[in-house]
Amino acid sequence: MGAMPTGKGYWLTTPTGAVSAYGAAKAYGTLPALGVTPTHPVVGLASTPTGRGYWLVASDGGLFTFGTAPFYGSTGANPPPAPVIGLVVTPSGAAYTEIDATGTAQHFSS
Repeated sequence: MGAMPTGKGYWLTTPTGAVSAYGAAKAYGTLPALGVTPTHPVVGLASTPTGRGYWLVASDGGLFTFGTAPFYGSTGANPPPAPVIGLVVTPSGAAYTEIDATGTAQHFSS
């Protein structure tokens, strides 16, 4: 789940990367709509600071961008030893951090 910065809407995602938008949130795309089947389940969704996009992160660290969410990198090509369990985005949206099950953080920025 990811909330809009305004608090007036949110998105829910499934392990396959399907995204549903509620309230003022708008859907900017889904993995199934792109014909993409992630090799590992999607475990997190984070909003851009404007609410005009979002990132999806899979348990192997693969990262998918929709709307205005930029791609800065991911651990998808070199997965961490423990599954990724979340994604944290900076307030400016100029960086994000993948967190794995051991608490290890991998930071990516512009």
